[in-house]
Amino acid sequence: MPNAVESIRNPGIDRPGPKLWLEVEDLTRAHDYLKEKGVTILEPPAEGGHMLVADPDGSALEIWERDSQTN
Repeated sequence: MPNAVESIRNPGIDRPGPKLWLEVEDLTRAHDYLKEKGVTILEPPAEGGHMLVADPDGSALEIWERDSQTN
């Protein structure tokens, strides 16, 4: 992802293993949808176009808003 330079640091969830980054068209809409579905939001949408959520096993997923200028 062109706007994802490095991983978000969160000491509560940093652990060895793969990291998964997802890209969405509208980060605010994705946040609202995931929150409504009961997904744990670790870091809400931030300046820079990303948020951090937990999957059911507690692993972190970074969700980035697509840079409209790259596509």
